[in-house]
Amino acid sequence: MHPGARRVGILLACLLVTTAVLSGSTSSAQGDDGWELTVCADPNNLPYSNDRLEGFENRIAQMLADSLGARLTYAWWPQRRGFIRETLREGLCDVVMGVPDQYPLALTSEPYYRTSYVFVTRSDRALEIASLDDPVLRDLHIGVQMVGDDYTNTPPAHALANRGMAENVVGYSVYGDYTSPAPLAPIMQAVADGDVDVAIVWGPIAGYFAKKMPVELKLHPVTPEIEPPFLPMVFSVSMAVRQGDEALRDQLDRAIEANWEQIQAVLTEYGVPTLPIPGAPGSAGASAPPPKDASATGLRRGQGARALVDRLRSALAKLRRWVAPTAAAGEEGGAEGEELPQKNPYTGDEEAIAEGKALFSKWGCYGCHGTQGGGGMGPSLVDSRWIYGGDDASVFKTIHDGRPNGMPAWGGYLSEEEIWEVVAFIRSLYKGDPGKVVW
Repeated sequence: MHPGARRVGILLACLLVTTAVLSGSTSSAQGDDGWELTVCADPNNLPYSNDRLEGFENRIAQMLADSLGARLTYAWWPQRRGFIRETLREGLCDVVMGVPDQYPLALTSEPYYRTSYVFVTRSDRALEIASLDDPVLRDLHIGVQMVGDDYTNTPPAHALANRGMAENVVGYSVYGDYTSPAPLAPIMQAVADGDVDVAIVWGPIAGYFAKKMPVELKLHPVTPEIEPPFLPMVFSVSMAVRQGDEALRDQLDRAIEANWEQIQAVLTEYGVPTLPIPGAPGSAGASAPPPKDASATGLRRGQGARALVDRLRSALAKLRRWVAPTAAAGEEGGAEGEELPQKNPYTGDEEAIAEGKALFSKWGCYGCHGTQGGGGMGPSLVDSRWIYGGDDASVFKTIHDGRPNGMPAWGGYLSEEEIWEVVAFIRSLYKGDPGKVVW
């Protein structure tokens, strides 16, 4: 339920439905010298990557491989749900570009850029949209990148639904038409053609395709940056390696630092709108490199993420605290304060499952755990691969208390009954081996 600060992957943005490998690993234009660095990437996903190596992630990956003295190769795989699990974690590659910083299914590098969702309008329309709360939106047709039904959509889609503007929305698939050389372009083309008045688009997609439209388009960052209680519109973006591969992660960190200016130049060339990275010095509106001597300045791995967490805590203070300390939980009769059932009393209860589904949507759990709990920025909730234990008591405790440096505690928002209803909904989605059921 915590963005881990960064879905496509949303980001997000989103890492969505897994399909088969389109082709085996292929080498880049570089020669055969050096050790092999294999990147898993989508063969038809501009502006990020394609099998003609025309994306900005292709460019940056080659830059870093050259810096490391490595021979860059690719394992091509459509970027759908389960992408990380079916590629990086299965050993098909060493690196995945463009994941949210602190992504829980992998070990991430220092972020190399930070961006947001943006409002996209035609310049000649002279529309001035200040934020998601701007009353003018209620009279407009709004293009939004969509995933599925009301419980499985992108942060902007849910933000509009929360404001009662679902009927204003015109949906465009986050996958696009895969037979097209530019599957992600239609939402931008719709703005240019006047099919929608405004679109809310992930920054790299908007910036890249805006430059290719026949009319001038205007981009403006979406505000507020946080859709309460904890659904961000802004993410820092990193590279992912397998958990435990600190050596490669550290090599990438050094290569990112050494090539910082060149990386930013590539992002600018592709029109990617960037924001300052928390914890790193830099001018307004542009990403900034880590200091040359991180140990001397005290800026170490994770400090940028901690700075973001501090910022989010401050922004949400007027609503409620989002971390419920163990002591406070005990005082409030939470998981530490009294003995809780070891088994969910609502398992299989259709009414409780419906309530849990509504809570899952209301509190933005989809923002991290993806389509119907199938995984995205956070792990899948519908199989038996539970990171912190899959029995009822463990799942309740994870939701109630949160995880250090990861998912926030929800005990300060949800009652014990509501948490059990959410667990009942999650259980109803299970698609794994019946023999592994522990509830």
